[in-house]
Amino acid sequence: KDLTPGGFHALEREVREDALKLGGKVLGWALERGMGTGYQGTTAPCESCRQPARFVNHRDKTIFTLVYPVGVKRAYYYCGECGQGYFPLDERLGIKEKLVSPALAQLIVRINAEVPFERAEELLVSLSGVHYSRRDAREMTEAFGEHLEQEAQKEIQMMFKEGKRKPTPVENPEAPERLYI
Repeated sequence: KDLTPGGFHALEREVREDALKLGGKVLGWALERGMGTGYQGTTAPCESCRQPARFVNHRDKTIFTLVYPVGVKRAYYYCGECGQGYFPLDERLGIKEKLVSPALAQLIVRINAEVPFERAEELLVSLSGVHYSRRDAREMTEAFGEHLEQEAQKEIQMMFKEGKRKPTPVENPEAPERLYI
């Protein structure tokens, strides 16, 4: 290998890419061994209507993670009563209706909250090596923002409903006087 400054840079990138691939394999192995496929027997309670849903087969899914895309095999159940299908493992992994791990989702949202979406995509790739579509990252970030707004509105409604307000620093000396964001 060429270890001149330019060659060292290329070698470093190559080693990083190989380390991430290996990390993805280890993560996939750990998920398979630790979480299984979500198989719960020939029937399991439907997530929607709680009626018995039947096991159909195992289906593959690729999850984008901080280290490398990981393939997982998941048990698929279908409920003839309400017509809904579901994957119990997705719920356990926190990836229901998503293609990204919770840690990667957090990183994507944080980057998109700090810089414009176009720049965020470049920043994500250059810092983490993860390639993720700008459109999907934007939708994820906006959905998270909507979730935060709903939570804030619920808290405000509860405060007015219960007639409670947050204590002032004088009433609660442990509370900080200022919050720097």
